[in-house]
Amino acid sequence: MEKSVPYFKRGFIIEGLDILNKAIELNPVKHLCYRAYWYFQNRNYQMCIRDLERYYQMPKSYEVELTPGGDLDMRFLLGMSYAKIGEINKGIEVIKNCIDSYAKNSDAGFVDFHILGMLYVKNKEYKKALEVFKKQMQITEDYADTYYYLGLVYEEINQLDKAKEIYKKGIEKFNYEYRIRNGYLCFKVYVTDLENQLNKITKL
Repeated sequence: MEKSVPYFKRGFIIEGLDILNKAIELNPVKHLCYRAYWYFQNRNYQMCIRDLERYYQMPKSYEVELTPGGDLDMRFLLGMSYAKIGEINKGIEVIKNCIDSYAKNSDAGFVDFHILGMLYVKNKEYKKALEVFKKQMQITEDYADTYYYLGLVYEEINQLDKAKEIYKKGIEKFNYEYRIRNGYLCFKVYVTDLENQLNKITKL
């Protein structure tokens, strides 16, 4: 597995997988999540789902398995992968079950509630999204991506003045030099997304 790491980090994905596959043959429960992570990062969501579903069915798997950087529970990658292939309800179920397994809200990761809220928005469950984003803001108000989806919620519930306020705050967060960045390649938000939404509702 360690031999595969430098290949992945340098963009030699196929070569890295060839090596990592041998490690998985020897010890699948230890290495499946690492391969799933790289499938996710390279937008191969079906293969990510395959590996993670296989992993969580293994009797010796750990319920809490983190991404290589330690910032996100692997179940969030599974949920987002389902959402990316169009199974948003399944993605929400996976992520909500993960959050519900925490002993308390303070056990949540840095962007856990953001991801759940984002999927609620994509599923047009705006009331639930608003409730979840309030929890995300209690963890941090400095994650710029949240402002985009929160602004969409306020638009949908016809609170346009609040949406404008949120988009403006989000643009400020994006323009901050040391802003917190989205480290995952799916569901990325850009400052132009907020600017476009702000311009659209300003013209109404």
